[in-house]
Amino acid sequence: MNETILERHLSEVPSAIINATAPLGNKKAWAIYIALLAKGVASRYGIPYQDALYKRKVYRPMHSIPDHREKEREIAGKIGCQHRFNGESILLIDDTCITGATKQECATVLRAHGAGEVWSLVLGRMVNRKHLEILRRYNE
Repeated sequence: MNETILERHLSEVPSAIINATAPLGNKKAWAIYIALLAKGVASRYGIPYQDALYKRKVYRPMHSIPDHREKEREIAGKIGCQHRFNGESILLIDDTCITGATKQECATVLRAHGAGEVWSLVLGRMVNRKHLEILRRYNE
């Protein structure tokens, strides 16, 4: 039997899938694509999809803040949750991970609202300009 990525790497199938870009309140194309991906993963596994997170207060884009501790301070308390959980495990889906500060805050908020384990599935990772130049050379 072929295992999927979720089956191989998670100790249990999550009870709910949540889009981590939802707190941005952003309707840009990339945010919509992440929501579609999250809904697709939820559909594939028969897991409920929820837009449980929202932005409570405005915060600066994480990619504009160079220091990890400053990122943590910037986002602390600015994400809210509109759902109460009862120990359910959550799979948080996001497009990028720079330092993990946003995912950490989302997980903290979800646990404060009753979630059990919180896992994160990230599609990309920020690279610096030097790495970007190396990648461009591969495509020449």
